[in-house]
Amino acid sequence: MTSAALDALPGWALSIFLVFCRIGSCLMLAPGYGSARVPMQVRLLLSLGASVAVSLAIGEFEDLRKSWVDLPVLAQLAGVETAKGVFIGFMVRFFFAALQFLGEAAAIAIELGSIEASADDGESVPAITSLVTLTATALFFITDQHLEILRALVQSYDVLSFGADFDKRAEMTALVSALGAASLVSAQVCGPFLIYAIIANLLFGILNKLAPQIPVYFISPPFIVGGGLLLLYFLSNDLFAIFAIRFSDWLVAG
Repeated sequence: MTSAALDALPGWALSIFLVFCRIGSCLMLAPGYGSARVPMQVRLLLSLGASVAVSLAIGEFEDLRKSWVDLPVLAQLAGVETAKGVFIGFMVRFFFAALQFLGEAAAIAIELGSIEASADDGESVPAITSLVTLTATALFFITDQHLEILRALVQSYDVLSFGADFDKRAEMTALVSALGAASLVSAQVCGPFLIYAIIANLLFGILNKLAPQIPVYFISPPFIVGGGLLLLYFLSNDLFAIFAIRFSDWLVAG
């Protein structure tokens, strides 16, 4: 595309394109939006619709219109905006990736790691992990947290202004902070299962020492599985509420 062709494009079209670079790259990583279960065409239309809405909310950037007629400058702006969207998307994705990681550890700890199902990204994970991540994603939409992400994207133009370079130190600090918050809330959700598994295996180990003639290895899995499922039944409401509240608080604070 030549400079003359770029100059012929209206300002609003170039605005939507550059906003789409940030919005689309963020939603590509966002939970639910970027799921492999959602068809590619649907994700593209959602990103385009959100880009139009955000572009109208923040203006058409007519004051920067003259800098867009140069193709290398436009390509650089598009690359920077895409990187900013990926940065925001990664911070949100950390929470669900940490939950999936510790969910797999919890499933293996309660002897349910061999029963596999499909995760949002198409990978095979333990069925209980798929249940946990799918429920967390459903709560993400039910509690309107997906709207908070769109609101954060609009507000990101105040913090990460259009066309401005990254403040690498500040952005890395924000990423580390998001990873720490994601690890903490995921540990709160999956911690009871890990603690239960440690205590149960310790008790069965003591039983094996007290009565070596009993094949503890063969009789312990049903008890560990049953106890883990009972723990999930009684604590699931509170654990998912903790995750939704902590994630919502982080979105609002961020």
